Amino acid sequence: MLDEKKLENLIIRNMQEGDIDSVARISDEGFNEYYPFDYKKSAELMFLNTKQGYVHVFVAEIEGAVVGYVTLKPWHDGGWIDLIAVEKQSRRSGLAQKLVEYLINEALRRQMRYLTCCISIELTSVKSFWESCGFKLVGTMEKLLSPTHDGFLFYKYIEKTPISCMKNSSHDHMCNCK
Repeated sequence: MLDEKKLENLIIRNMQEGDIDSVARISDEGFNEYYPFDYKKSAELMFLNTKQGYVHVFVAEIEGAVVGYVTLKPWHDGGWIDLIAVEKQSRRSGLAQKLVEYLINEALRRQMRYLTCCISIELTSVKSFWESCGFKLVGTMEKLLSPTHDGFLFYKYIEKTPISCMKNSSHDHMCNCK
């Protein structure tokens, strides 16, 4: 588990080609039990879609190692959070919260008005996480994740002021935390 000292060295940045293997590993750790597929190919597509501007993938790096990531897809005048994942040994450290804070600031910078995401109804701890981040449960969507798998849809209207963040991020120009 990450300690607070290491979390102080957190850098969140855009995904680079060299991050593909780390993103694939973290995806496999986080999603394989529920959604088994080719995570290497998925990470390669994430990077390609990032280069083409279809999605923004932000990686969390500590001491040169990628330890998590989050994706943001522009959608109307808001954004869709498709994936968020943290490596197993870094879970429950506050890292996912930092990724969401960063994502909200990036969405504000891109003039998005709201964020949405969907999770499996089976993941009750993940439901609590999104609620703790200020997202509201919109409802249950039948067969959203697969023909036999329902999902919870979450929504958050984004205020016009950035939330707390860390000093080592690329959105420092918006921060009041310096």
